[in-house]
Amino acid sequence: MKIAVFDTGIAKLRSLPVAGGVSFVGKSTDYSDDNGHGTYVASVLAASGDLVQGVAPKASLYSIKVLDQNAEGSFSAVIEAIEWAVQNKMDIAVMSFGTDIYSAALADTLAYAEDNGLLLVASAGNGGMNQIDFAARFHSVIAVGAVDDQLVRAPFSNTGTELELMARGVQVPGLDRNGEVIRRGGTSSAASHTAGISALYMQSFPSLTNKEIRQLLQASALRLGGSQEYGYGLVQYQTAPSTSKSEVMLEDEENAWIEQQLPKQIKKEQDQLKRSKENKSKEKLKPDTANRELLERIDRKKTRELEQALTQLNEENVGRNIHNLAQEYSVSEDYLQAQLDNGLTLEETNKALGLVKSLKINFKDATEQVKKKIANNSNKVKSSIKSEIPEVDLTEANVFRASAVPPQPEEPQLDMLKIKLDEAPYRVSLETENVSTISGALSLTESDLTLPGRNGQSFTLTRSYDSGSSQLYDMDVQYNSYDYYEYYAAIDYRTDYTSITYNVSYSYHVIKNKYICSTGAFLLTEADYWEAYTTKSFSTESERAQFINNLPSYTESWDTGYCAQYDRKYLTKKYLSYSTSTTSSPAGSSTGTDYYGPYSTQTQAQSVANQYSVGQNYGSGTYSGGTYNEVVTGSSTASQYIGSSGYYTNKLVDAKDDKRFPIGKGWSWNIPYLTNNGTYVHLAGGGTYKVESGSLKGYPWKDLTFAADTTVTVNGVVSAYVLLFQGINSISMRKAMLFNYRMLMETLHSSSMRRSAPMERS
Repeated sequence: MKIAVFDTGIAKLRSLPVAGGVSFVGKSTDYSDDNGHGTYVASVLAASGDLVQGVAPKASLYSIKVLDQNAEGSFSAVIEAIEWAVQNKMDIAVMSFGTDIYSAALADTLAYAEDNGLLLVASAGNGGMNQIDFAARFHSVIAVGAVDDQLVRAPFSNTGTELELMARGVQVPGLDRNGEVIRRGGTSSAASHTAGISALYMQSFPSLTNKEIRQLLQASALRLGGSQEYGYGLVQYQTAPSTSKSEVMLEDEENAWIEQQLPKQIKKEQDQLKRSKENKSKEKLKPDTANRELLERIDRKKTRELEQALTQLNEENVGRNIHNLAQEYSVSEDYLQAQLDNGLTLEETNKALGLVKSLKINFKDATEQVKKKIANNSNKVKSSIKSEIPEVDLTEANVFRASAVPPQPEEPQLDMLKIKLDEAPYRVSLETENVSTISGALSLTESDLTLPGRNGQSFTLTRSYDSGSSQLYDMDVQYNSYDYYEYYAAIDYRTDYTSITYNVSYSYHVIKNKYICSTGAFLLTEADYWEAYTTKSFSTESERAQFINNLPSYTESWDTGYCAQYDRKYLTKKYLSYSTSTTSSPAGSSTGTDYYGPYSTQTQAQSVANQYSVGQNYGSGTYSGGTYNEVVTGSSTASQYIGSSGYYTNKLVDAKDDKRFPIGKGWSWNIPYLTNNGTYVHLAGGGTYKVESGSLKGYPWKDLTFAADTTVTVNGVVSAYVLLFQGINSISMRKAMLFNYRMLMETLHSSSMRRSAPMERS
């Protein structure tokens, strides 16, 4: 048997030979295992050796790598792998992975693979949820859950209607990538075990198709419990066929066997009934226990057909939602939501859009074709009176046989009832009491009083009891809100400013020399002195430097005006000399606050704030007019609101029926009442309708009108509303209703019943 293991690959081990494989992960062609999960699954399936012995060691393993080293993959990789398995004539594909995301493309590919002879096995999932993972949830795939050594479902194993088989999945021995023995748990090993059993059946019955092998797995499974948690039961390989009447049959064989046995059983029961009448036996017919097998197989057939129908329906509807419909028909989700708000169901909207697409008609016309219509054929019904009392000879009706004691009433044979949820009887009656076979609730009804009236306006006040409604409190919910804040460390500081003036004092040393004009010879220094010092102040050091750079450091000038008369000339030289200084003075101060964060908790912000103490140097520097120094003056925390959220919790409230019907727990009257400040009307027949513009929304007939009315006062209680019947004279009907209401309230007040407010005005 050729088994394709869809996983992280299979390591090359002597005890785990691989016949071939392919990789659909990235661009690599290497289908070896770089995670370990695939090797473990394959060893449970087909390992051969002293360390671990697989279920089907003679099977041919193919490593189909669809998961990477993190055991993650994509739909496209799995779809390509399935197509490869079909093309390469694989017999079984085991998929020990899952997701909660639906893929229509994957569903179609798996159905194609099943139709082409591939037996598909997948793990149900390890989330412990009441929902099977995909791909195991698809109808074409065998969904496998996990049980422990005591054949009890593992708590992590998912449950659901699609669950088909169970296999051991707790501490199952297998091999890691190095060939060492490891023990793991999960539905992955259970799926691998089931694939191995499937391979053994294929080897034993080579003529059976994949679908027949699947039926054989179902029929041979050991029943463990309910189908929701255990499916058909524990998968097992029966090496020797049974010789009893209850031998394992395929589904088609079992159906044929039922068709053969059913006429025989019917004829047998008819003969028994005929003999009973001929013998005038007073004994009741007893069930034929010899045909219990036929009854059990019929019951199993019904259960199987129901589960298959539910699975098919679930598979068809699982991907149907607003998002998918919007993509399929290229419309917005807001448009679809508007149709739902207008009263259409999602199914009706889907059908209408399909008609628009196929018949090219507008959406309104399509809606009229698919929308379910309320049929009112009451005007066509002819009145008739039929008696359920059989004809009785009144001359003999009161003739009793003389006996020592009265005849004992026959005890109801409740132990002979084989009641199911989908078939009658739905309740068992004893005198005035009824017990529901579905919920187990006890109910009874009594008439308290009747107010006669003409034209069908009589009213009977009926008191009903239901143990299912006999409760101290009602369930309700409350909303708990909380705010989100960001927290900061707030550091307060003071900045002291110091103004700095940059000064320069400068002067020139002047030397005046006399020379002979004709010869140029030096005669003497006629003058040598210092000019008066000049002081300049600047706000920045750069301005002072710029000024100093602009001062000439040396100058000289000749005076030749005396050469012609005295043969003398004068040279004046000036040498620069300067000094610099600075002057400091306080220039004021300022305060500020720095915020550090955000932090998720106030504790974190406070920890940062504690790092700063009063008087601590916070910083220093220069500015255009001088220097500054910062000192910490305080530290604290601050918060900023960023949003709010909330959650709902359950709570108990006083039972509302105690206010509406103050006659005891579980008891109620057949009178209408209002809720939500008159927004909803609950009729005595059980219908609930919203009041809109004086009419009842959704009420199938137009004969009721709801209006405010305070004209009736009974025992100090003022009426609030009135229901008017249309179709006969509204005024007379209204008067009749109000009259009956007054009589009813006065009668209740005078009776011995405990009294409170007669109608709730909530």
